[in-house]
Amino acid sequence: MSGISEIAVIGDVHGCHENLERLVAALPPDVRQYVFVGDYVDRGPQSRMVIDYCLRLRDAGIADFVCGNHDAAFLRFIQTGDIDRFLAYGGASTLRSYIDRFDGDFVSRVLEAIPLSHVEFLESLVPSVVIGDLAITHGPGDSLPDGDFRFRISGHFPTSSGAPVVGATYAHIDTGCGTLAGAPLTCLLWPSLRVFQA
Repeated sequence: MSGISEIAVIGDVHGCHENLERLVAALPPDVRQYVFVGDYVDRGPQSRMVIDYCLRLRDAGIADFVCGNHDAAFLRFIQTGDIDRFLAYGGASTLRSYIDRFDGDFVSRVLEAIPLSHVEFLESLVPSVVIGDLAITHGPGDSLPDGDFRFRISGHFPTSSGAPVVGATYAHIDTGCGTLAGAPLTCLLWPSLRVFQA
């Protein structure tokens, strides 16, 4: 595929900033655009750093971001202050990335600690990204706009093998980063279908 620009589709990051940095650094120079399938927060310890990193890619104009269910839950917490619901969803690690103590009125403290740019990032996330005949969603069953798509890439359901599942018309690229011990973060390049992991 030498000389052909590639799109890097990156799976569920789940608060693993170091994996994300290593993965992007390892990608070949023919990558011209990044698309993330969602779930930037929760589980891993570095959700705040992940969003900061994503903001830098967005501000450079080279990345698009799909909304994952964990991102929607984080935004719902910010909007409502419903801490019990977010903690039940696995949000404790995300909150710890913004504050270091869970005492006193920690809900108010964490809401004050979340930068406005992070709130705006969460509000800007989209349900799908379509590029030509490629469709990217968070989950494999998520709705898509009308169109004829040759290939679909999604995350949401971690594979137990640590490897993505790539078929003739689809790929599932959540390989358990932040969810399963030692599991990698995965990127699938389009159209070559080359796989990179960190």
